[in-house]
Amino acid sequence: MESSHIKIGRTKFEIHLIIGMQRFKSIEVDVGVEPAFEDVFYAAMQDPNNKVPLEITSLLRLKQPIEIHLFEKRNADLTLLSVKKIEWR
Repeated sequence: MESSHIKIGRTKFEIHLIIGMQRFKSIEVDVGVEPAFEDVFYAAMQDPNNKVPLEITSLLRLKQPIEIHLFEKRNADLTLLSVKKIEWR
């Protein structure tokens, strides 16, 4: 019988970052009060209707929020814990 509490070492946290059509996934980290996420993601900022990179002044008109999804990973099962949308402009 599986206990209802989180077992350290078996359960991990994972972050998924979504910017427009781009998707990024963090390295799994141990569950804790302050998980040590140290990933760096490089996103190509471009207009969805035009595939050329944006200039600095065009970035202010871009209406794509950044979404951060926090998952709990237990064995091969992912459970969504939280979603945060960030309006970055």
